[in-house]
Amino acid sequence: MAGVTVYPAPAGVEPAPDFRVTVDGRETFVHNSPPAAFTHFSFTGSVRVTVTLVRGARFRPALKYTAWGMTFHPEPYEPPLEQIDIRPKRLGIRPTPEGDSFSFELARPANLSIEVNGNLLRPLFLFAAPPETDVPSPADPKVRYFAPGKVYEAGALRVASGETLYIAGGAVVRGSVAVEDARGARICGRGILDASDAAKTPGPVIGFRNARDAAVEGIVILNDTGWTVVPRFSEDLRFENLKLIAWGDNSDGIDICASRRVRVSGSFLRNNDDCIAIKATGEAAGDIENVEVSGATLWNSLGGNAMEIGFELRTASVRNIVFRNSDIIHVENGAAFSIHNGDWAEVRDVLYEDIRVEDARSELVDLYVGLSIYSADCPWEYARGNPERKPLPAGLRAEKSGDHSGQWLALAGAAAECRKNRGRIAGVTFRNIHALAEWPLISRVVGFDQEYAARDVVFEGLQAGGREILSAEEGGFVVRHAPGLKFTKAR
Repeated sequence: MAGVTVYPAPAGVEPAPDFRVTVDGRETFVHNSPPAAFTHFSFTGSVRVTVTLVRGARFRPALKYTAWGMTFHPEPYEPPLEQIDIRPKRLGIRPTPEGDSFSFELARPANLSIEVNGNLLRPLFLFAAPPETDVPSPADPKVRYFAPGKVYEAGALRVASGETLYIAGGAVVRGSVAVEDARGARICGRGILDASDAAKTPGPVIGFRNARDAAVEGIVILNDTGWTVVPRFSEDLRFENLKLIAWGDNSDGIDICASRRVRVSGSFLRNNDDCIAIKATGEAAGDIENVEVSGATLWNSLGGNAMEIGFELRTASVRNIVFRNSDIIHVENGAAFSIHNGDWAEVRDVLYEDIRVEDARSELVDLYVGLSIYSADCPWEYARGNPERKPLPAGLRAEKSGDHSGQWLALAGAAAECRKNRGRIAGVTFRNIHALAEWPLISRVVGFDQEYAARDVVFEGLQAGGREILSAEEGGFVVRHAPGLKFTKAR
């Protein structure tokens, strides 16, 4: 028997003007954000979801947003209702339209992007979760409890060892969270952590430093600027069923920096920069190992990449990295899969397995070792950290096409100097990757030279353009300094 939990409207929060949603006849509040409307609820069994489109809905001017020098404004729905895309496509959800509405059955939890008439500037995100378990008591002195139906101007929050920050469904907490030098911290619930006001949320939305045995579970995160969830120098972390909507410049999703034993599962990330990034930045960054991302649904917009390792890899080793059983629903400009080794790390033992790429516009695979504008040894006049940096002139660009053509340098006469801080890529496997996107796309496997190479990269069962790709030529790959590159049939 089905059971549905809908969450109360937070006091004073205006609903999205253009979508109405019911679940088994019960209305669920639809929130607004610049890149998407969204709603969330919990359920068991099988439920019927009905979405009604409001004709000619008008958006407040505040819904305009600027990213990477461009301004976007959602267009209102105008009939007829001609196309409904519910992603991830692998779920096979088939809506039944009726006038300005459509409905569908949902038999298990899912994080969905619903796109009407091909409009990517105004999707509806529907986050349907399983019922909560292990809900903390508001009377527990180790629990900071944010109750449903309220908006909290919380500012900068801190969670200490053994503490829980709980955001109930129907609560909106405006602020950011820091977990530093702590063990056993937990951030959870079904509510919203809202970092839309950058002036009130300096630094990452959720930042970990020297944290152990910590978890973030179930919440929705909104972010307008900067990196969103950032563990640094931390171990044994879990990120489960996060729903992240970010739209400003540099709005990475989860940046795993110099950390170990990190698990990201069942999460939905829509970002204007990297969705998942693995990095080692700063001095004495520390090695990265044993990271697993599974069950993800990723939308990478104008900047960055969907699944990224790099650019900053200022450590000796990045190893044992797994991306598995995930859906990349949109990559609007960058690469679906990228390892950008701009520093001296050896990146090895990386597995991409059972991943669907539904929509990519530019690059599928980009594995690269070289000197970049992010490298520690980049000449300062071109370095990304220089506020007065110069754009790379055509004569200094190592690559001539693709999203990252202005980010790799070729310094004539300085090859020996550049070699000093170069790294390697070794032992990368792509297994059962299905690119459903239009073909061809740009792909690269490029080392710096034969010593600082991209070695032993294997594509096993790569499906693209409606066929299995069994050679670099078939896939249109650019290949340089890539010994051991192989393409094989699926097992």
